[in-house]
Amino acid sequence: MEDFPVVDVQPSDRTIFIHRAKLPLNGSACPSPASLQSSRLAAMSVADDRLSAVVASNRHIFLETASIPPANGEGLVSLTDVAETLLPTTHATEVQSVAVSSIGGSRLVGSVDGLGVVNIQPLETSVGSPAVLALQPARNGGAIEFGWYGIQFNPTQPQVAVGSLFGRRVSIYDASGAGDGQPLLTLPACGHVSQLKFSTTGLLAVAEYGNVSIWDPRAGANCVKRFEVSPTALYAVDWREDALAFAGAARNVVTFDSRKWTMQHTWSNVLKYEITSLLLSTASTQAVFAAGMSGEVVCGRVANGHRFDWSILDSRIVGFHKDPEKDNLIGYTDNGSLYVLQGYNVLDSLKSVASKH
Repeated sequence: MEDFPVVDVQPSDRTIFIHRAKLPLNGSACPSPASLQSSRLAAMSVADDRLSAVVASNRHIFLETASIPPANGEGLVSLTDVAETLLPTTHATEVQSVAVSSIGGSRLVGSVDGLGVVNIQPLETSVGSPAVLALQPARNGGAIEFGWYGIQFNPTQPQVAVGSLFGRRVSIYDASGAGDGQPLLTLPACGHVSQLKFSTTGLLAVAEYGNVSIWDPRAGANCVKRFEVSPTALYAVDWREDALAFAGAARNVVTFDSRKWTMQHTWSNVLKYEITSLLLSTASTQAVFAAGMSGEVVCGRVANGHRFDWSILDSRIVGFHKDPEKDNLIGYTDNGSLYVLQGYNVLDSLKSVASKH
């Protein structure tokens, strides 16, 4: 195994364990270039000793699995037993975003390329001769806009939402394969769509530059709520329980209460450069994980801007995700590295902060 570059960590008494592996990527030295709000990684499971995730590079999608050895306080530790499977696709251009879902007990992998072509396939049958469902891009007056596209599965029904940056729209597709491959519904945006996220109840938050629109696909193309979050572009959105969080070019994290659509807290100057990925903690929605252009990963409390932990990975982060059930993080960098960060104790950190105020 190759020697890895030093990964900076602070503070010195931290308990976070970092694991890393250089991905094969079918022989490519590094992933293909990615946009600011890149979503080239989707984690299915990041357990304490094993990970399973999907990554994208160029026109390809890979299933990556690896073992996570005990850290034992040794700092940066190599992932072991790294295995890569090339998944079949119909993409003719660079894959922009990937997503995973487990609707109906079947694990699905969704992807969208720079022309808006969507692929959906069941993971369990992806080796051999699987059925890849190819959905056609929505057209704007007969034209197809080339650029960034984002994809998200609806957790309440077999649907996917695909956002188009330059098309200024979100298209809702049937992910079951029962339709004709055309959008079931098109949601018009007032600005460039830069990110999107479903809630557990099926509501959809769409970042439109510095504004956010809320949609209920069950109610048709009617916007439920629209409000301003930032005067600059938003690149990251997460929604957990009643907490809705946003971040972007301003380097701030802003949280809203989705029950009243009111702003709760703002954490300013979180990173040195733009925040491109954001995750709300599973343990408590008072805490977030933010990642950015310089490879920084920060964990902290939004309410008072208290930073619990800070790390720097080897290069720009083009994919950032976590285990669905716990705060085990996984990051994918444009150097072709896959990182796992474990050991966050968010509840204890929050209690420690509360006892000092």
